Amino acid sequence: MKKFLTLAVVALIAMSASAQKGSMYIGASSINFSDQGDLGTGFIYAKSGDNKMTGFGITPEFGYFFEDNMAFGIMAGYGYTKTELNGGDSKTSTIRINPYLRYFLNQSGNFGFYIQGGVNYEYETEAKSNLIGVNFMPGVSYAISPKFTATATFGNLGYEYFKQDGLDAANGFGLNLKMSSLMFGLSYCF
Repeated sequence: MKKFLTLAVVALIAMSASAQKGSMYIGASSINFSDQGDLGTGFIYAKSGDNKMTGFGITPEFGYFFEDNMAFGIMAGYGYTKTELNGGDSKTSTIRINPYLRYFLNQSGNFGFYIQGGVNYEYETEAKSNLIGVNFMPGVSYAISPKFTATATFGNLGYEYFKQDGLDAANGFGLNLKMSSLMFGLSYCF
């Protein structure tokens, strides 16, 4: 069922395109396959004994090509997770915003390679936590048609600052190459 729902999300969400200066795109980003509750766009259901986690997330994206090989975009997302552990449960809502700049290094035919740098902000309601970060990630795009393109990113290099009510702040610099960092995006260019 989880695979079907993931495929349904991928199929139903519109697809960044090989674009020219002045064009725009809309779509969904951060489609990933994490079973840890880290949702961009998608659904989650995980169960172990009597413990289970369910949730969903959506991260729409809008971008504008201000040069043939450069785009400014913004992703804004919402996620909800319900966790049931040892007879108790908790519910968490997360709000995300991520403006970014995407620079295409090379385009050959329908394929394009890019570097994306952005700032991300995330607020989690249950723990009243704030996360602010700066990250860079490599990506690849494939123009399915003149209007539809699929994108993928893997890994990121960045800095994060985390603050939760009642706890000391934490920050760090790192390189993430976990499989959960593999994310897909689908956009429609107009």
